[in-house]
Amino acid sequence: MISADRRQAWTEKAQQGEFDFWMHHWKILIDPNTKKDWFLKYKKYFFDNGGFNVEKDFYHKKVVDIGAGPRPLTYVFVGANITVIEPLGDRFLEAAKIKIDSDSQEYIEIQRVEKVYSRPAEEFIEELGGTADVVVSTNSLDHTFARKFIV
Repeated sequence: MISADRRQAWTEKAQQGEFDFWMHHWKILIDPNTKKDWFLKYKKYFFDNGGFNVEKDFYHKKVVDIGAGPRPLTYVFVGANITVIEPLGDRFLEAAKIKIDSDSQEYIEIQRVEKVYSRPAEEFIEELGGTADVVVSTNSLDHTFARKFIV
């Protein structure tokens, strides 16, 4: 069992830091002159070099992306039905509605997935049990408050 104090500290400090990074520093991944999105290129590279074809392998597949952030790597899966489990999901969706600056809305892809569960990965989501064809989690376990409940 996780103490309420530990979870509260995770929510207030770690998650706030993560949100602040994505809302204010993600632009380092966008070339200011060409608007080329290096993060999008990285997404495709990551999966293509892992032996997957993002154009074909996930078509009509139910994909669950755990800890996706505002820019899910799975967004490049052509034709996939993507569900995101992201504790900051509601905050990212709200940020997409308000214009933080001229570019922010365009790059918050979480707003374009099928379903978002704004819950930590440690919580079991009954309606998702046994429904996914593919589960993806990249760079997210280090951001959890209780890793042993996920793996």
